[in-house]
Amino acid sequence: MSGGNITYSSTESPTIAALASVSSPILLEGFQRGSVQFPATISGNSFSVEVSNDGETFTQLQDGAGAPIANTPCAAGEACPLPSGAFAFQWTRLSMNGAAEASQRTLTIHLRS
Repeated sequence: MSGGNITYSSTESPTIAALASVSSPILLEGFQRGSVQFPATISGNSFSVEVSNDGETFTQLQDGAGAPIANTPCAAGEACPLPSGAFAFQWTRLSMNGAAEASQRTLTIHLRS
């Protein structure tokens, strides 16, 4: 029997509803890293990460000193890494900094174990 690490991956498609700025929840359980691809039509140019262990009550991701991590730069059409601290939680959702979206937007999330 040969040993080795098994890597799992998943692609998720959370949405941001029209007139909203926060995505639907994304399950991170079992994954260690990931990235987000924003559509070319997204309004903001940075995002914040909200985290949860129950998928219902979300709080803003904080750094090691307990300060909120407010802005991760990422413009329309770009792919950006998700902050590593988010993977300590079961769920996340992304909050676009700036105006609410004029219409529904679909994000592409790539996750890997």
